[in-house]
Amino acid sequence: MPNLEYVGAWTPLARGAKCEAGAGLSAAARVEGDRVFLRGAVKVKAGQELKTGETAFTLAAGVPRPPADVHPAAGLNVTAAGVGTAAAAVLEGAELSLEGLSYPLSE
Repeated sequence: MPNLEYVGAWTPLARGAKCEAGAGLSAAARVEGDRVFLRGAVKVKAGQELKTGETAFTLAAGVPRPPADVHPAAGLNVTAAGVGTAAAAVLEGAELSLEGLSYPLSE
């Protein structure tokens, strides 16, 4: 059973090859009790398009992966391997906001 009062440090996410930092806070994740919370945004680079299933970000080592593939927001999936992918095509210059998104540590 996770410690429900535990709050970890923010850990930066690795952006996918077609993505760069979005506006505002850097994309990061942290454990809060029995959930992992995401923040920030990733932006599709100029001249690129993020196709369905392509990597937007990868969780850093030490950030717990979801127990199964999750869909914390329309347009975004986080796989059990810790890879954030586009659920639909994202055009150049568009941002995928991670603000307020989370997933459980257990099913």
